[in-house]
Amino acid sequence: MPKDYFDFHPYRFQFLTAAADARRELLESGDSAQSRPVLDGLHENQFEGISAAEFHRRLELMTEMRNVWNCWSANGSEILDFSEDMARMAGSRIVALPWSSPVEEIHPVYVHFGAEAGLFFSDRSRLIEGAYLQTDEDPRHVLVCFICNDISQGGTFGKSLVAQSEVIRAYLDRRQDHFIDLGGDPSLVLGVPKHEMLSRTLYAVAHILGPSPQNTSSLSRLARSSLN
Repeated sequence: MPKDYFDFHPYRFQFLTAAADARRELLESGDSAQSRPVLDGLHENQFEGISAAEFHRRLELMTEMRNVWNCWSANGSEILDFSEDMARMAGSRIVALPWSSPVEEIHPVYVHFGAEAGLFFSDRSRLIEGAYLQTDEDPRHVLVCFICNDISQGGTFGKSLVAQSEVIRAYLDRRQDHFIDLGGDPSLVLGVPKHEMLSRTLYAVAHILGPSPQNTSSLSRLARSSLN
């Protein structure tokens, strides 16, 4: 178990207050007289700079991330720390997999990469801290939700919503070892280190599932995958 839960798991999605729901009601009602009671105690500048379109998009992302977290929490809240392994992989686009793993179901798990993984955005201002992993209905597809390091964004409800919607979502196709979809917060997706994210994810999946039965007699052989 980690020495400090929040050192390994920067979860901040539970902090959204009822103000976000009040703002949603206001936007959906067109600021009608009937919507005014829900605004008691809510200042409009709490959402300054967030348009209705952005608000709904971020609310959708935040809800998606909360659902992923709820699924993880309901399945035991398992955290795996791969930071030491990631330090040896940082800077490489070639991932040395320990073995070939079976294409089986992955129960929800949070993998901690840490700063050691070197998953910095293109402007070097942020990094990817870890990821939730679980298989889709088809076990060949792994749903990956990457989590950025937490930074202080102030105390307004609008900034809280932004922090909780900083989601990078990907689907890993295990037949080809490639992401078949990469989406989420548009302001983050454009600057992600895609190849490095893939290599760290493949390595984590290999360790989580372990070797296929036919590989148990030759575990010293490393499967290498080029991510160029």
